[in-house]
Amino acid sequence: SKANHDLQIIFFTRLFFERDNYPEYKASVIQHDGDGRPFLDIYDIVCDGGNITDVKPIIGVMKRRFNKLGLIIADLEKDNYKVEVSPSSKGNFLECINLALDQYTN
Repeated sequence: SKANHDLQIIFFTRLFFERDNYPEYKASVIQHDGDGRPFLDIYDIVCDGGNITDVKPIIGVMKRRFNKLGLIIADLEKDNYKVEVSPSSKGNFLECINLALDQYTN
């Protein structure tokens, strides 16, 4: 018997900024941690469910999306914003779990 698997891949990162030095156009989505450090969470749903039998095309998508994140960070730094990618211990992993489970709410 063949196994059936649903695949969902979510890229997530949290970017910390220096205090009061973050892009004005992002002010509506900037949050602050317990120490008052401003941060921006970025989520990218690479693959959302479905019965996947061939993962090779998804690998190419993952590479492009990962490189896109690097470009976002490079653009912020080019505009003189000091950006620090948070370690996973300072991230919002629970939100990723929530995104993954959203498909089962109905």
